[in-house]
Amino acid sequence: MRRLTRYFRWPKLGQRRRVAILWPLLILLAAFVGFVEFFTDGGTAGTATPEPFASPTPLVQTATATATPPPFLHPNLESLEKATVVEVIDGDTIRVLIGGERQSVRYYGIDAPERDEKCYQEATERNRELVGSIVRLEADARDKDEHGRLLRYVFTDEGISVDAALVSEGLAKAWREDGRYVNRLTTYEIHAQQQGTGCLWK
Repeated sequence: MRRLTRYFRWPKLGQRRRVAILWPLLILLAAFVGFVEFFTDGGTAGTATPEPFASPTPLVQTATATATPPPFLHPNLESLEKATVVEVIDGDTIRVLIGGERQSVRYYGIDAPERDEKCYQEATERNRELVGSIVRLEADARDKDEHGRLLRYVFTDEGISVDAALVSEGLAKAWREDGRYVNRLTTYEIHAQQQGTGCLWK
């Protein structure tokens, strides 16, 4: 028993004082180490690394395109004179049969390129594609031109304005002197020019 108590006896008074002083010093030392780590890490110890700010998506400026004019359809097709196409002369002139009589028709609302001018061939071919074999004709204030040709607005048998189609596709210019459709056809020409459409404006 005496041997066991020799190993497990309480420390003397002086030793207990040293132990009592040692514990606060250890606590202060641990606090100091933690304090130093906090400042050397920039205050981010124990926190997740923040995500970098995402770069703002650059704003792409897009030019507001002018809306494409709709096809020009005649509202009352049955009121128009029907004619059979005999020949396509150029981009704004055709020969037709009306009641068995052969007539030359000059388009009232447009001015297409003449022979040997730029885009003459393109306008002529497109005119041929548009008119097909049957057209509808609409008169306006002037009945004939100085060459005796009928002046008419020309529509396909489905009611589509051939004048407007050629202008909007950049193959003819609007006739601006007179006519009931002068404002509409001029708008088509301005749009085609702004968009660089067709042979005349590209």
